[in-house]
Amino acid sequence: MKKLILSTLLIIGISISYAQRYGTPQSVLTIQEEDGNFFQVTVKGRTYNSTNGVVSISSYDLGVCYIQIARPRNSMGAMQEVYRGRLVIPAGTHLMLFLTRYSNLETIAEVPLNSLGNSYAPTPIDNTPQYPAEVNIPALVETINNEAFDKEKLMVAKQALRRGNIYAAGVERIMRQFSFDDARLEFAKYAYKRCIDPQNYYRVNNAFTFDSNKEKLNNFILKEY
Repeated sequence: MKKLILSTLLIIGISISYAQRYGTPQSVLTIQEEDGNFFQVTVKGRTYNSTNGVVSISSYDLGVCYIQIARPRNSMGAMQEVYRGRLVIPAGTHLMLFLTRYSNLETIAEVPLNSLGNSYAPTPIDNTPQYPAEVNIPALVETINNEAFDKEKLMVAKQALRRGNIYAAGVERIMRQFSFDDARLEFAKYAYKRCIDPQNYYRVNNAFTFDSNKEKLNNFILKEY
């Protein structure tokens, strides 16, 4: 499984290199495929190939644009269009999207760019720029599923987050790897403070079996505020 961390470093490198050569781009578009699979994005007549399941585009003229996304149709390399739509990418922002395995696009975050063309985290600490780097979700899922019981799965998931951050979509996906709600609830509480987009944390409720655990998580989050 391709490493999402390497993908993130690649994105950062692209942004820095572009900024050093041309100055701060007006906007950046990044699309991350859920399973790290290959895809292509066509924007304003130019086609971009993904690297490790990620496409990152820096441009002065993205603005309002139409995009097409294609996936391999067969092993011979033929591509098939799976998405076509309109995006609005404001100047000076980095729009990050998540391409699901069902070819739907979900917004991960929309964050401002600093003077180097790099993204600030949605909530910088001490005014220090922070990259919204996520742990390698596909690799983490694979590792978790090597464990037989929720106790060990939970241990692996917590280990991964000790030095990494995570999006709400990633939290939901990890929660679905557990067999019981007790482990899902414990992980959801643990991951909350490490979530890059807490405004989207409501979506993790989809992973619970019982409504009572949704209420417990909500009460936990209210106490955090």
